[in-house]
Amino acid sequence: MRRKFLNLTSILGSVVISVLSLTIAYKYAQAGSSSYPKTCRNERIFYINGTNTTKLSAVCINVKGLPFASEIDLLGITNKNGKLIQNPLVGTTSFFTTCTAINVNYGVLSAYCKNLNGKYLSNAIRLEEISNYDGHLHYEINKVIDETASKIGHGHAYPKHGNEFATLSHSPTQGVMTKIAKDILNSNATNAQSKPFGQGKRAFWGVISPSHYLPGTSSNKGTVVIVDPANSDTGTMFVPSNGLQYYNNLR
Repeated sequence: MRRKFLNLTSILGSVVISVLSLTIAYKYAQAGSSSYPKTCRNERIFYINGTNTTKLSAVCINVKGLPFASEIDLLGITNKNGKLIQNPLVGTTSFFTTCTAINVNYGVLSAYCKNLNGKYLSNAIRLEEISNYDGHLHYEINKVIDETASKIGHGHAYPKHGNEFATLSHSPTQGVMTKIAKDILNSNATNAQSKPFGQGKRAFWGVISPSHYLPGTSSNKGTVVIVDPANSDTGTMFVPSNGLQYYNNLR
């Protein structure tokens, strides 16, 4: 009887641990964290002088089970007033020259970064959506686009600018806003273009027709999508009254 009780206790304990493990894994999956640490080791971050390029290197196991040295340009990591922010869609990375004690361990980037008052603040962020693809470090850009578009489409842009994407008979849902943002971010729009601006932000421009997403008729809409990792919604989207000129004036 005692042995059965111990076995039952052991089984229940295993179930609890499994549930906790799944919960933690789900949390990190939702956060868009990188999967490469599962099959890569010897991580290192280094800066190439004169190029404004920061790289991540690691030794990764390929599909044959062999170690392969790989490196990748880190994208969209910025020091904003002592705080590291990131979204790979921003493209440029500029934290290395204003941070110190930079280290990476199991996909977590840590550093002390200078704020506007000259004080160095402690940071630790998980690198987003970098995977090991047959021994090569690789950004899962499609996942980044999906996550970013969803946050923008379901964020403050919906109640503030949703009516700008309506047809004569229908108003957009958050899902429609997400689809429009995704197409702009994917350059699936007329006259699609993008550029970095400000500190750690990137603007995307494209012309879409709301009637492609909703019943009813509408005129074409020149649309700006701004990716801003410092924003809780990761950015915004809207139809500027002065169209392409608004995008061109962003600096």
